[in-house]
Amino acid sequence: EALVEMIIGLAERDSSLFRKLDVAATTTGAGAASLAARLRWAIDAATRTRGFIDYGEVGGWAAGVDDVLDSLAGLAAAGHPAQALELAEHAIDGIEAAMEAIDDSNGECGALLDRARDIHLAAARAVQPEPIDLAGELFVRETAGEYDTFYRASRLYEDVLGEAGLAEYRRLALEAWAKLPPRSGQAQSSYDGRYNTLKDILDFFSERAGDT
Repeated sequence: EALVEMIIGLAERDSSLFRKLDVAATTTGAGAASLAARLRWAIDAATRTRGFIDYGEVGGWAAGVDDVLDSLAGLAAAGHPAQALELAEHAIDGIEAAMEAIDDSNGECGALLDRARDIHLAAARAVQPEPIDLAGELFVRETAGEYDTFYRASRLYEDVLGEAGLAEYRRLALEAWAKLPPRSGQAQSSYDGRYNTLKDILDFFSERAGDT
């Protein structure tokens, strides 16, 4: 009891310690459904910005998000990989949305996105989701995402996608490539980020097939 009182007293004066204890309590003794709901709430609370966050405040905000990612990272090992997969996607969405109101000159948000993506990848390896569906979800995130969180996803998730998922990924890329305007004349003067993204994806499949 004396130790509990000491820790509570410290947490009242140390916001970082308070966040860590709060997230740890969230993940203790809960069933799968309850655990997912509590962590989803913790992600929402951590990624909320409440106005613009300037350069000097980003560190504290990022530390709070990182504390929640600590809990997500342990979910798969604790027997909840499916929840970790879903919540990692939710965390990525929350961080990306928050970046519109953050001065990320120091790249802390980018580091958080990389970590959340790595948690997502580890969970996907544990869950082994349906490869065709996974390919579709990753393709949309890679080609439509604003922050390159899933840049080169076909390479990163190659072992999870398997041959079926990779074939679907290539099909989606070829289909999207065929819809792009030719890069000649006036079209060549306007930049279209989809061109380079799809070219990189198709280069990967050409290299993989030994047909560069």
